[in-house]
Amino acid sequence: MALSPTPAGKKFAEKASVSIEWKFTFDRCLAIAEASAGLNGNTLKNLIYSRLPALMDRPHRELIK
Repeated sequence: MALSPTPAGKKFAEKASVSIEWKFTFDRCLAIAEASAGLNGNTLKNLIYSRLPALMDRPHRELIK
């Protein structure tokens, strides 16, 4: 499944991306998008499981803090 923002959502994201409150989050999202470009969902899932085993060693649907 692919999700795509609406035009209003794109405008909001552009404004939020330059605000001080959202700058760090925007930068991290951009880094993740660039690092995962060209990967399918299954490959990305496998990378997460292999590189973050302690994070993934928990019951299904448990909140990660």
